[in-house]
Amino acid sequence: MAQHTFRLARAAHGTAESHARVAGRIRVVIARSADRFLGALPTLIEDARLPDPVRAMLLEVREQLSAVNLRLASCD
Repeated sequence: MAQHTFRLARAAHGTAESHARVAGRIRVVIARSADRFLGALPTLIEDARLPDPVRAMLLEVREQLSAVNLRLASCD
């Protein structure tokens, strides 16, 4: 019985470590994608070819993504 319990505990620990690694990778991918998009936003926001409502929406998106990036950074 003790051997079985030990194996279950070891498997659960391995699963938790795997989950943490995957979650870490997801955070990195999201942050990188958001960083690229945030980098392009100033150009998009200044693009006079875009309608004013679209540029206003992009301003809101920039603020929201910045807030998400701060929350992600606090998780590390």
